[in-house]
Amino acid sequence: MTKKQLAAELGQELIASPTDYRAAVDQRLFGLGRERYEQLLTLILTLRRPQFAKNLDPAKPSETLAEGLRPLDDDLVAEAARSFDDMESVQRTLEGLTAADDATRAFLAGCP
Repeated sequence: MTKKQLAAELGQELIASPTDYRAAVDQRLFGLGRERYEQLLTLILTLRRPQFAKNLDPAKPSETLAEGLRPLDDDLVAEAARSFDDMESVQRTLEGLTAADDATRAFLAGCP
């Protein structure tokens, strides 16, 4: 089957270049964007190398992960910290309400 016949059989144009193919895979499966998707591919290929675990130097996996993973955005880290602070505040409020409920129930149980 020729390329033209395959496109006709599938009812769509075939992707012409490896770059376009990678962009299509990223768009349909991950939505990371070109730079982050390239980092992901590099990381996966590096970790799958058979020699990666041979004579494993503890610094090497760290370097590989640092190269393959984008640094976290400072605003994202700050937002996560605020979320944890909010969860602690909600937990303290819940504990206070639970204690007040217990005290009210104990008081009402002692009333005639």
